[in-house]
Amino acid sequence: MSAITSVEVANVILRHVASQALMRLKANTCMTRLVNRDYESTLASAGDTVTVGIPSLFSVYNLADGNAVQKQSPTMEKTQVVLNQHKYVSFQITDVAQLFTPIDVKTTDLGQAVANLAESIDQSIISTAYTGFTTNDPTGAYNSAGTESTILATRKALVNAKAPKTSQKHMVVSPGFYTDMLGISRFTELQTRGLLESPGGSNAWGQDVGGGNGSAIALGGVGTIHGFTLWENQMVPVTNTTETHNIAFTPDAILFVQRRLPVAPPGLGVIQTFLEEDGMAIRVTMNYNADILGSQITIDTLYGVGIGRNQFGLEVRS
Repeated sequence: MSAITSVEVANVILRHVASQALMRLKANTCMTRLVNRDYESTLASAGDTVTVGIPSLFSVYNLADGNAVQKQSPTMEKTQVVLNQHKYVSFQITDVAQLFTPIDVKTTDLGQAVANLAESIDQSIISTAYTGFTTNDPTGAYNSAGTESTILATRKALVNAKAPKTSQKHMVVSPGFYTDMLGISRFTELQTRGLLESPGGSNAWGQDVGGGNGSAIALGGVGTIHGFTLWENQMVPVTNTTETHNIAFTPDAILFVQRRLPVAPPGLGVIQTFLEEDGMAIRVTMNYNADILGSQITIDTLYGVGIGRNQFGLEVRS
């Protein structure tokens, strides 16, 4: 039996870090699971532009006797998304055994670094969305509580914009807005809510239920309100201290475009791996740092955010 080399050990560690990091990134991001994702394993660099096709709309005609059918030439609408978000986190590991302890992984540098990376991704998606939704007028008002009438006005706006009835409708809101909804008894009590259970609770990264039988009160999740699944997210932007920019949308309104980053060739003093799963991808780089007598690990990802069907999203102010 041949001896295990240090290179083999390093690669095992790297793959372990990559798999743990990608798993936690997927679990900690809310927005990437709600929008339209476009991922290809082609190599790209920061600043590259990706063209994303959007199916064209068609006109419907009335067929009159003796008239010829009016032909239409489908013209794929195109949206260009710049890969201008190259996010990374870097940390050191001096105790390799710590990486292989399942209980500790959640609280060590690895877990915290990936959680912070996920927050940054969510923040960039929401910020791009609320400034990019220009077709529909915003609903609600800054520096005011979230209300049922605001949700109804938001629903009316998307229905009038012909958002597909079969598409999921999401509302990503601040903790303040979400708490306002929890304070409305119509959304939490059995006699008004009924027994319907639906996803979208107070934890934006998991799914709990909201509805009758006390679940909203016990678990802190209002679930679905007037067709919108509400997601509480601490990364909803607040500007000028009192202006909160919640958003409502269907998945086609927002594009999350991600591409593969290159891996360094052997002999450069670092080892790298690239991991992709379910339309999410990260690159992990590891090298030995003599200053800390340990390994330095960097996790990075390249993506861009764009607006797809502008009419299927809007800002909800509070």
